[in-house]
Amino acid sequence: MNWPALLFGCWMGLTPAESRMEMEPPRGLERHYQFWIRVFTEFSVHEQLIVDSRAPYRIFRVTDYREAFPGGHATRSRKNEWLAAQKDEVAELLRGLSEKSETDSFTHEESAILACFGYGAEPSVAGDAVRYLRVQGGMREPFLEGLILSGRYLDAYRKIFSEKGLPERLIYLPHVESGYRFEARSRDGAAGVWQFTRGAAKPHLRMDRDVDERLDPILSARAAARVLAGHYRSLGSWPLAVTAYNTGLSGIRRVMESVQSADLGDLVRQSRHGRFGFASKNFYVAFLAASFIAENPEPFFGPVRKEPPWDISEVTLKSRQNVESLVDRYGVSGDTLKALNPALLSGIWNRGGEIPAGVRLRLPFDALAAGSSKKTEMETGSTSRIISMPSGLNLDLGMRNETLVVQAGETLGHYAHWLEIPAQELRRINGLLLNTGLQAGQQLKVIFKIVDKPTFQARRQAFHYERQVTFFQNYVVTDTREVVLKEGESFWTLARQNGIPFWLLLAWNDSEDPHRLARGQRVKVPVVKQNETESGSAGFLNGP
Repeated sequence: MNWPALLFGCWMGLTPAESRMEMEPPRGLERHYQFWIRVFTEFSVHEQLIVDSRAPYRIFRVTDYREAFPGGHATRSRKNEWLAAQKDEVAELLRGLSEKSETDSFTHEESAILACFGYGAEPSVAGDAVRYLRVQGGMREPFLEGLILSGRYLDAYRKIFSEKGLPERLIYLPHVESGYRFEARSRDGAAGVWQFTRGAAKPHLRMDRDVDERLDPILSARAAARVLAGHYRSLGSWPLAVTAYNTGLSGIRRVMESVQSADLGDLVRQSRHGRFGFASKNFYVAFLAASFIAENPEPFFGPVRKEPPWDISEVTLKSRQNVESLVDRYGVSGDTLKALNPALLSGIWNRGGEIPAGVRLRLPFDALAAGSSKKTEMETGSTSRIISMPSGLNLDLGMRNETLVVQAGETLGHYAHWLEIPAQELRRINGLLLNTGLQAGQQLKVIFKIVDKPTFQARRQAFHYERQVTFFQNYVVTDTREVVLKEGESFWTLARQNGIPFWLLLAWNDSEDPHRLARGQRVKVPVVKQNETESGSAGFLNGP
């Protein structure tokens, strides 16, 4: 390959539609790839790996916060102090090892460290690794949470990237950027699912005092598709184009010029460019590892139940609109609007003010239909179908102070995401074992350290509203039948026995308190059948 031709754009004629992304890591980076598979699936967030940054598969020591702190919980400064001491110990081991000869005796840990350098390596090689020591945290739990969250967006992302002729694998790039969390922010100022800095986003996304489209998971995906397509047209190589998403196009070109190569393996091994550091060198192989796991999660995590896709409609505001008037017109709560429109900044909601003209406002499908009779010339919008849903669906999710009732479909990962705290902390305060899942109907204690209660409730309700909308795309209530409760029966047991969601039973018995039912009480049970006009999975009928 002629690397100068790439630098000066001679590959501009190639289009993403003609491209193919290799499944295998670039030559020489196979062990880097395996390292990231392990980081994402094997090592917990409590575990910190002390590695050689040049070759991170050389894992010199695995430390565990839980060995030093009860449950692994301590302040950041205390953890950092402890980790620095661990790193110093490894550095001393490496120095001591480098001064030994092959005929000397070695401790078990010294032998293990020497083995990291390959069969037959001389002890002297260990000394050079001291200045390249790096700590890499395990990511098993956040990666699993990202798998769950990704269900919201993957269908939309497939469509966006397919329309651009881009490899479908790119929809998994957020696993190494944000874990699909739209509220994610980096120390460098990048924001959103696709982690745009303000400079990179400026040509593609709106950013002002009221709106930051970097936080919109769909608009930012469209921008990311445009950026990646442009990088590929300029570089003619997907390993380089994806790496450029992290380093910038000019950054990767400077590295290519300094190494005199267009092979990513060469750049990783040979470059000493100050801005082409550990994260940039590992970005592409980490992405390949993440995408492989995302396509094959069960061997690593068992069955993963992802969140249902966002099922929404949009209206484009032609002029500024008052939040309260939109709430009234479309019959949705302000919390639901806020949860579905993360690009609208806090000032709008805190002021109870106006949403600017030109904003593409997201609404539940049925809300657009309900508001159509009140629709003015100030909005335009469309939806592909109208959802038939009973009015006043019950979204009281059992919140009582800081203890709540777990609903069907909720996982510990959901709660960790909604509350922005580690899942381990929820396990600790509820006395849950590591492999214990949540069951519908059980009580769960929650804490509001980062997210306030209204924001948590808005996120949780938006999740359940999406489930309800999705249900009515696939099923229709044809009738009801009356049953008389027997001893020990509850709404939970009735829902399971009849293969319907718990919330659906509540919706047809909204005058009843599900926590105060008695034997002999009459309850309406909806009769459900699959909607013949819509295709869909029968998964909702497998339990409440």
